[in-house]
Formats: sequence, structure tokens, C-alpha cells
Amino acid sequence: MDTVFLNGTVGAGKSTIAAALSVLMTESGRHHAVIDLDHIRRAWPAPEGDRFNHELELLNLRDLVVNYRNAGIEHFILAGVVEQATEVPRFEAALKSRGLLLCRLDADGATLIRRLSLRHADNPTELDWHLRRAGELAAFLQRAAIDHVVVDASGDAPMVTAREVMQKAGW
Repeated sequence: MDTVFLNGTVGAGKSTIAAALSVLMTESGRHHAVIDLDHIRRAWPAPEGDRFNHELELLNLRDLVVNYRNAGIEHFILAGVVEQATEVPRFEAALKSRGLLLCRLDADGATLIRRLSLRHADNPTELDWHLRRAGELAAFLQRAAIDHVVVDASGDAPMVTAREVMQKAGW
């Protein structure tokens, strides 16, 4: 297992848990990289038919991985969203992965509302969109049931959650 893909809806804690996992990996001496997929697909405008720039995300991921692997990186921590089982092999190919754990981070509704309200306090339009998206995406991911494991990330102790994810990955 060389990759943990933290999957989940907006506000689930993917970026926060990825950062906490990075601390644990550093403490254990494991060469790793954290890739926040939101950042490597952020471009405007998105092409027609690819609303969330998924194809750009995969192209950028592939190129980043080459550079990271050449620099000696052995493990990857991804924070992002994968909605369909057919996309997992595409991520594995881009990563040249020897094993990928798809871990959905789940958070209760009150936690999602609190986190998103803090994150988007200055922009009510974005807050409304993210609140709607959080609910619909969480329900979709639960129905899709493609994740290998599901971890509750509702608590305020990211290191506790990161340790649980690390254990499930066998790291």
C-alpha cells in the first residue's frame, strides 16, 4: 500500500486529515507527499462536459507523481473526491500505485455546517452552494459505496482520525 486517497464531501476534513497524516508520516520517517486534488485542478473555465476539471486533475497528478517519485517519494496522501469505481484505476495509473486505500471521511451534518460556515463566512453565495453540495455529495458517496474503509471525521482531533487512517492503511 503506497497511497491513501482521502475521499469525502466538502467539509469532511480531507485536507486537515491529510496534513495530520503528513505529520505522522514525517515522525515515522516515511518519504511521502500530500497532494490536494482541489489545487491541481483549479482552473477557469472548465471545459464543457468536465465541470470539475477532472481530466486536468489526472494529467497534473501524473506529472507531479513522476517528479515526486524521482525525488524519492514512496507514499502519497491524496485529498479529493472520487465518485465512481471506474475512476479508481485511472488514479492508480496516474500514481503508478502499488496499492491504493480509498478512505471516505464521513462527518455528521452539524459538523459539516459548522466547518463550511467558518470557511465561507465572508461569502454567503459560496456558503449556500457548499452546503447544498455537501449534502448531495455525501449522499451520493454513501450510495456509491466504493470506498475500502469509512472513518468518522466529525471530531475536532485530526491527529486521532489520522492515526486511525494510518492504521487502516497498514502504515
